[in-house]
Amino acid sequence: MFKQTLLNTIFDYNFEKSCPGSSAWIEHLPSNVRNQGSLTVNLLLGVKTAGGRRFKSCLGHNPFQGYAKMSKCCHLRAFSCALNLLNARTSRLSRSGAQKIKIEKMVKKKLKFPLKGKYLVMLAPSFVVCFPYPEIILALKKIGFDKVVELTFGAKMVNREYHSLLENSKELVISSVCPGVVETIKSSFPRYKKNIANIDSPMIATAKICKKTYPKHKIVFISPCDFKKIEAKQSKYVDFAVNYKELNEIFSEQKIDFSKFKSKETFDRFYNDYTKVYPISGGLSATVHSKKILNKKEIKVVDSVLNLKKFLKSPDKNIKFLDATFCKGSCIGGPAVFSPLNITQRKKKILEYLEKSKHENISESKKGVISKAKGISFIRR
Repeated sequence: MFKQTLLNTIFDYNFEKSCPGSSAWIEHLPSNVRNQGSLTVNLLLGVKTAGGRRFKSCLGHNPFQGYAKMSKCCHLRAFSCALNLLNARTSRLSRSGAQKIKIEKMVKKKLKFPLKGKYLVMLAPSFVVCFPYPEIILALKKIGFDKVVELTFGAKMVNREYHSLLENSKELVISSVCPGVVETIKSSFPRYKKNIANIDSPMIATAKICKKTYPKHKIVFISPCDFKKIEAKQSKYVDFAVNYKELNEIFSEQKIDFSKFKSKETFDRFYNDYTKVYPISGGLSATVHSKKILNKKEIKVVDSVLNLKKFLKSPDKNIKFLDATFCKGSCIGGPAVFSPLNITQRKKKILEYLEKSKHENISESKKGVISKAKGISFIRR
């Protein structure tokens, strides 16, 4: 139960003063942590940061409750990352502390670039906040990906499942597209577990479609947060997950210069436009076509775990669908999204991307059509 204890304490200390997602939070980490260069789980869990015996003494018989008290001295935003990484812990903790586990060890295996072999990469549509489109597609192919797709068709198939569920459900339905929300409810509000939609996230849905179409390819997901790494690790459909910051580092290491790209690449398959708004707050409920089954007063959109907790502590009984995301601003506010833009400006960038996509000349063979997903179940197993 140590994980739940620590999660609950982190929630209480961290998110009462939640702030928009950005890379700025790292500047508020204690210098002895920040100067490590490579942020590690053991540092976030406080391994030896209090110094040998003093650390052990402070923790007492329940090290995680003890550390929770120590966490007050660190900046609140730092624990957003701690929470994001906690579930990816892959080894047991001894009495002397956690083993050193670097962030890159949280994926199943470490990718080596440029890639050799058959690799398909899935992009979350929030990528436009960090990378230029369509140049990002060619950049990914330059580092070894032979197929590049977006999650939008998977999101479309997920929407169909939600529409059916909302049409027939008599109880509150809580969206399950964000693994951070799912973990929060499981750890802090278990009474609502039965209300979580038993539907795949767009990442898993798209991966299932890709596995069917390209069975010999390894599937890689590019993510705005590390919660998705956890979800990927628990899935048999996603082989690797890399966040935006890590991808940017890979581009730098491989000397990828976006300014030199002149060709206008498009996604290889499964193109869909209207679900490109998924990464902004309320993106799911805005595209699920619920007008004939729910009125606006029956839908509640919450972004940030603070607002999620607030609602679940005092729920409105008139709400039938809770469209919830863990980060402030939704996925565009994820901790791996690096951008000087504020949430409003990031949202504008997504909407501009959506508008641009409506005027693209996409061949029929590249569009996401329902027949491509025939025989695939998008229900969580």
